[in-house]
Amino acid sequence: MRLSFTSRAITEGALGAALTATLGLLGMYVPFFYLISLVAMPLPLALLVMRHNFFTGLTATFIAGAVLLAFLGHPLAVLFLIIQTGPIGLLLGLLLKNRVNFGPAMAVLSLASVLLTLLTLGLTFLLTGLSPLATGEEMSRTMHRALEFYRTSGLISGEALGELQQVLEQAMRLAVLLLPANLMIWSVVLVYFTYVLAGAVLRRLGHHQIAPPPPLRQWRWPWYVIWVAIFGLGAVLLGDYAGLPWLTAAGQNILYVAGFLYLVIGLSVVSFHLGRRPWPRWVKALLVITALFYWPVFLAALVTLGILDPLFNLRRLNEK
Repeated sequence: MRLSFTSRAITEGALGAALTATLGLLGMYVPFFYLISLVAMPLPLALLVMRHNFFTGLTATFIAGAVLLAFLGHPLAVLFLIIQTGPIGLLLGLLLKNRVNFGPAMAVLSLASVLLTLLTLGLTFLLTGLSPLATGEEMSRTMHRALEFYRTSGLISGEALGELQQVLEQAMRLAVLLLPANLMIWSVVLVYFTYVLAGAVLRRLGHHQIAPPPPLRQWRWPWYVIWVAIFGLGAVLLGDYAGLPWLTAAGQNILYVAGFLYLVIGLSVVSFHLGRRPWPRWVKALLVITALFYWPVFLAALVTLGILDPLFNLRRLNEK
């Protein structure tokens, strides 16, 4: 019996490693498939951990990395891809195997994904010397080429061209400044889809104890999530006062991530109240049109709801 179990683990481990490597190769070679591969690559590893053990999944991770290296021939690309997907798959398998609920599981996975993203950024800078400043320089060159095209073609000239240049430069600086925060947010979004997809696959395979995540209208953050914004604001103020630009930039990125968290819960609050009664379709359509035309006000309102709901439980969820 033990030999049979070992044989099955070896066979399924080899299949899992091959599938992981195949998804990685598709992500590298097929346009627009990279994000899909980031979502799907952890699934075979998570399944191996859940059906067997952690070491089976870990072995498959190393084998998949070796296969990717043999086909791609780019050690850094393979290293970054495995860092972004391997640990998430192993951790997801452990969480599902121990039947951890959606909220704590997503919190752990999100934290791990953010740390892995920061690790990837740090390794990129250390091993290649590339930094967000290099991205900003490339964006600046692209912007100047576009402005030169507009000027020579006569599409825009005079004061309009100067105003457009100011707007583009401000947007470029903001994009470079908030690049770490955007990467962290994307990593959390991708790991959420990985969790949802893993649950759906496992339920199809007979693991019905894996419950689907709750609908958006039931999502809540704990009250102490307000400290994320407080910490970010404190870092911005302290950085400005002490003349530490890096601290100011870090605080702005933290505030940006906090804004995303509050925006999600704001959407949850709106979804909850829209689902409580059968609103006419024209009311929902009017709300969508209003949000599109006045999106800055709408976003501010959602963020405000997201700040208030963890503090005051606006929906009276989980109250006895």
